[in-house]
Order: sequence, then structure tokens, then C-alpha cells
Amino acid sequence: MQTLLNDSDPITTFSGRVAIQDLVLPLYRKTIYERLEQRLDGGLGIFTGVSPDTHGVVVSDELAVTENTTVPNRHFLGGPLEVIWQSGFTEWLKDFRPDVAIVSGNARLFSTKGGVRWLKSQGIPVVGWGLGTLMMGPHLRGMRTAMRKRLLHTFDGLIAYSSKAKEQYIELGVDPDRISIAYNAIAPRPDHPAPDRPFDFEGGARLLFVGRLYPGKRLDLLFDAVAALGERFTASIDIVGDGPGLEATRVLAEERLPGRVTFHGALYGEALDAAFRAADLFILPGMGGLAIQEAMSWGLPVIAAEGDGTQFDLVRDGNGWLMEPGSAASLQGILEQALSDCPALRTMGIESHRIVCDELNLDRMIDAMVAAVDDASRRFGRAASR
Repeated sequence: MQTLLNDSDPITTFSGRVAIQDLVLPLYRKTIYERLEQRLDGGLGIFTGVSPDTHGVVVSDELAVTENTTVPNRHFLGGPLEVIWQSGFTEWLKDFRPDVAIVSGNARLFSTKGGVRWLKSQGIPVVGWGLGTLMMGPHLRGMRTAMRKRLLHTFDGLIAYSSKAKEQYIELGVDPDRISIAYNAIAPRPDHPAPDRPFDFEGGARLLFVGRLYPGKRLDLLFDAVAALGERFTASIDIVGDGPGLEATRVLAEERLPGRVTFHGALYGEALDAAFRAADLFILPGMGGLAIQEAMSWGLPVIAAEGDGTQFDLVRDGNGWLMEPGSAASLQGILEQALSDCPALRTMGIESHRIVCDELNLDRMIDAMVAAVDDASRRFGRAASR
């Protein structure tokens, strides 16, 4: 690993060539991969798929890395028995010839196993990555856990997206020394200060949700909680995002909070930044989690529920609340507390900004990924085996 010093923090690089395989290529990972490419002297190759049921959150071109290959994801069976196949993964690895490979920890992605076998036969270290077991439902859990354990134990190293994910991997028997945490992030260290917001809610509090719209986001809980606040609190909701649940969510909002919910559609760049600056409180009542870090970079306190595991690292007593998943009453109680003390809420927003500046941001995530690759190369690479 090479260390280059600049005026602030050291920048770590890896001298070899890295391959990354994953199920799909979400839009937010474009920035991650392009920044990671700059840290790899040998270049970065990306191998991902496209699925018909990913709500369109995929980019498959204009990715500025050494190599970017996208193939169709072939889905078989369904529900808890679903398996997925990406044709050509092993052949792609043979052509790209990485020094280290990072592969999905999703045991349903059956084509990963053949690629791992070939990498092992060549003495190329394999690092898995994933969200832990948080997203696993109850159906056929025993069988699926056994499949996941078998896959995880083939890896030389493992990158967990959160401290919760690391705990879950340890529970599955993975050596803690082989697990590193790269806190999942979509925004770099903020280069702007936290917005200077007034110490009262001028015209009422503005609550913000950002994300894809589908039932798992549980916006019904947010609508019910705000409706139950009564006349003591005045609050409106801004919804930023698109998705298959847009129209149903519009209808529900009009039924439960007529005239108090504004749908802005999908926003990017300065338009999205403006939405964060205008808000008083960010709320994620259901699944997801990546937008939390971006909201915090704009000095917003956060209320989150299930998330993707990263909420346990991002949302703390000093900058927000973790609501009881699926409970509108829990969310209502937190809102009453939050909206009762605007100066305290502003202080929490300042702490959110500090956390993403100092601890959890895209730059830190890439630092951790480079360190994990370097560690696997030193411990299990071809040079280490000689």
C-alpha cells in the first residue's frame, strides 16, 4: 500500500488490480467506484447485472473505471427460493486477471461460487462484502443461513457495511480478524458548513423523506403519525423520489393529510441540495438507509426505523432517534419530542454534520475498502504464499 500525503489526511492506494462483482449497479455506486479507481494503481474492473425487478435503480454505462461489464441477471424460482445467475462471470475474471477480487456476499447469486473457485485455484484473494443478515426474512431461514455460511467461509476477507453487519457475520462463525467495516456512504466529506437555520419553525416544521417509493418505505406510518399530532404541532412533509409506489403514495397522502404533503419527484444536484437545506428533520420510516448520511451532511437530525443496518452507526442519541419498526405510535411520540424543542433539534443537526465530516463519509468508506484489499493481498495473495 502506498501512502500519499496532502495538506490534510493521508490518501492510501493499492498497487494491484481489483475486480468487483455485485448483483446490480445502483446509481449511487457510480461515485464510489470512480473514486476507488483513482486509488488502484492497477485499475478497477466492475462486473454487475441488470434485473427486471430492481425498480430501475441501475446505471450500466458511462462508468469511468478500467473495465465495466454488465450482463442480464437471470432469475429462477421466486420468493425465499429465488436464485440468480450472471452468465460469464468466471470468463470475465479470467480475462481481467485481478490481483484481488471483491464479490457479493449474497448467497442467492449462484454464479459467484464458480468465480470464487477459479480465483482460489489461481491464488487470488477473495473478499466478500454485504449488509449482514439484517434483510433476511423468516421463510426458509435455516436453509438460507446455511447457504450463506458456506459462501462466507470461502472468503479470505469480508467487508461489512455496518457494525451491525459485522456482528451478524461473527455470529455465523466468520473470524473477526477477517472482517473490516466500510460504513456504507453515498456522499463525500461535506465541503460546506451546516446550514444556519432559525431557532423556531417559521410557518411550521418541514419534514423530509428522500428515497425510492415502494411499500417497504412505510410512508403510511409517517402520514399517520403526523395526522395524529393534533393542533399543537404544525408540520408539512416533502417527498423527494420516484418509483412504482408513487401514485399509491399520492392517494394515501391526500386521504390522510390533505394539502400537507408535497411530491417533488426525483431530484439531483442543486435541486436536491436545496430540499435538504429547506428541511428541519429527515425521516426514514421504513427500509433503506443511504439517504440518511446525505441528510446528515446538510445538518439534519434523523428519525429512522429498519434501514439497512447503517442506521445503527449513523443515528445516535446526539443527532436523532431510532423508532420502533412498523409503529406509527412510536414515530408520533418521537415527533412530539422533536418538534417541542426547536433549539435542541438544531443542536442535533449540528452533531449530524460533525459525524459525517469526521467519521462516516464516502472518503472513509473508500479508505476502508482499500485497506481491506491490501490486507487480503498481503495475507493471502500470491506473493504471500511464496
